[in-house]
Amino acid sequence: MSTPPSPVDIKDWRKYVTELITSKDSPAKFMLAGGVSGAVSRTCAAPFERLKILFQVQDVSSHMTSNLNTDAAQQGKKYKSIISGLMQIGKDEGYRGYFKGNGTNIVRVVPYTAAQFLSYEKYKQYISTYSSDGSLSVPQRLLCGGLAGMTSVIVSYPLDVVRCRLSAQQDRIVYKGIGDALVVIFKQEGISGLYRGLVPTLYGIAPYVALNFTLYERLKFYAMQYQKSEDLGIVMKLGLGAVSGTVAQTITYPFDVVRRRMQMLGYGGQKVAYTSMTEGFKHVYKKYGFFGFYKGLVPNYLKVIPVVSINFIVYEYMKKFLGLSGGGKEV
Repeated sequence: MSTPPSPVDIKDWRKYVTELITSKDSPAKFMLAGGVSGAVSRTCAAPFERLKILFQVQDVSSHMTSNLNTDAAQQGKKYKSIISGLMQIGKDEGYRGYFKGNGTNIVRVVPYTAAQFLSYEKYKQYISTYSSDGSLSVPQRLLCGGLAGMTSVIVSYPLDVVRCRLSAQQDRIVYKGIGDALVVIFKQEGISGLYRGLVPTLYGIAPYVALNFTLYERLKFYAMQYQKSEDLGIVMKLGLGAVSGTVAQTITYPFDVVRRRMQMLGYGGQKVAYTSMTEGFKHVYKKYGFFGFYKGLVPNYLKVIPVVSINFIVYEYMKKFLGLSGGGKEV
């Protein structure tokens, strides 16, 4: 690719930008493929994502409105199972309630998945240059996945905080929308409020993305060898995505619980009880025990399975449609 021209030469800049977008493996195409796959998969699983967040933080959000009133506090703990929880959301908020926070999630997910898939492909391409045959080992793929996960989180994290708080809103409306939430959180809590819970998120997302990508690619590789065909079909790919996503999420889920609860600290003017990941883990364990780290895990499975599966399928379809190649061969 040509060297960027001088800023004064507008025609050359237009030519450079056009080349950047239309070249075979341009970053813009990878970002488009990742962004579309993220938006489609998250929208399909939005009701389960909403329910998962309510399971994780309902006692935090209800505390603000109950003022420790016993009846109100009990009412705040109304999401007790998947079926009853979904029915309760529909009863209280109508069908729109299933997609509350999804608009924010899409705004967050598009740059998140775009950055994740782009950086994963680029990390693979870069690391594969150190191999004589361009192959990548499992540890190298895990490294690429971990770095891609951290890159995507840092790019989109403030929107994740906003999405969490908008999804947790029930009886009292604290934020009117994405823009309002960003402004209010920044005014009341500073820049740290927009990045609260970042550390446990990085600890959780790095191994999650690493395991997710690596497991999916290895399972896909073995499946193609077993079937002696590169065309696995949609059903097989859905199954591979479900397995990889479930395993990766189970291992890293405690970090997700802690980061969600940290994101809710300061919500509605509440006192920030703790500020570090270590304190967050201690708080959850002391109050809820070991199983507190797996609150909302079952509805999260119902979200993860379609999200990961659809994510990979749409991304691979978009790569094929845009004529993109991947980085690094299997070993």
